[in-house]
Amino acid sequence: LGLDELHLGRVYWNDTLIDEVTPDSLRLAVPWEPRWTIRIPGDLIKAGSSVLSFRLYVPAGAPALRFDANKQPILSGTWQATGEYALPALSPAAQNSYPGLPPLKEFQDLFTPSTLFDAMINPLRHTTLAGVAWYQGEANAWKASEYESAFVRWIGDWRSHFGTNLPILFCQLPNNGIKKTEPEESKWAVLREAQAHVLDLPHTGMAVLIDTADADLHPRNKKEPGERLARLALAKVYSQEILAIAPSFSSAERKGQRITLRFTNSEGGLVAKPLPETWVRRYRTTDPASAERLPLALPSPESEIQGFAICGADKQWKWAQARIEHTDHGDLVEVWRDDIPQPMSIRYAWADNPTCNLYGSKSDLPVVPFRADIP
Repeated sequence: LGLDELHLGRVYWNDTLIDEVTPDSLRLAVPWEPRWTIRIPGDLIKAGSSVLSFRLYVPAGAPALRFDANKQPILSGTWQATGEYALPALSPAAQNSYPGLPPLKEFQDLFTPSTLFDAMINPLRHTTLAGVAWYQGEANAWKASEYESAFVRWIGDWRSHFGTNLPILFCQLPNNGIKKTEPEESKWAVLREAQAHVLDLPHTGMAVLIDTADADLHPRNKKEPGERLARLALAKVYSQEILAIAPSFSSAERKGQRITLRFTNSEGGLVAKPLPETWVRRYRTTDPASAERLPLALPSPESEIQGFAICGADKQWKWAQARIEHTDHGDLVEVWRDDIPQPMSIRYAWADNPTCNLYGSKSDLPVVPFRADIP
């Protein structure tokens, strides 16, 4: 049975539970994936008549069964329905004051400018906000080059409603997708770069999440992103003395075959953290224990730091060696590759799902992904 529309509830075959729609399974039933399919186990199908029953929970609207036209079942016989429980009817006064349901919008309308703002933010425009925590950008990766200007205009618009100094604390896109064995172009990396450029605006902060995600487009790990946003809020909005800003690239200098990098917000120095032996490829079910894990292949097995790639004038990117150099004026990073005598450009954590391990030693925050040309 292919169902076009789902309600929370259970499906029974001759009083045997054969399927259940829970909040988790309903969450996974997104419009761009196949419709819900109910399968009757073969060992339950017997000769003679059978009873197929649905027990539905519909918190709003009228319960109904709408079948996928491509899987329309032949369901002859008598259908019966009864309501186990319903909310009491509204009083005449309540009916008169009821504004009615807002017009329903199809999924694609979510991408129409102003739809979400009109429905969810505009009603709050007279509210005083201490700040905004923002997590968004996946849907913009396919046109990442436009994101910076759009994000800047969005911040300006919200500040026109909620105050010119409204703090905007946002999440940089996390790691996502397949790990690649060779350096490649990455739209997600370009979008992360666009997000980092927005930090030029005052009263902004960025939580770097390049190490927090898993196989889901909407990662299950919410704890670390929340904690990093909270640290930013404590530092930037509530003026607490706390290390909340991730180390970021400052400058690069080529010395012969090697590149020396300097970083800001690296109080206490830098550290290359150990990496796990496996990474999550996907989840087979909503149970975290169902994760399919693959061995983690290091881009530069002999290197102290993972995640750097360099190229020469030929623009052929290759994984590079990198190490931390401790000096009296702070920690530097030295990057090189023996078969690239004159490196011209460098990238760090430049992939949809990079393998990288450079952190601030005191803040324990990952270095912001970046790319740079070497003068």
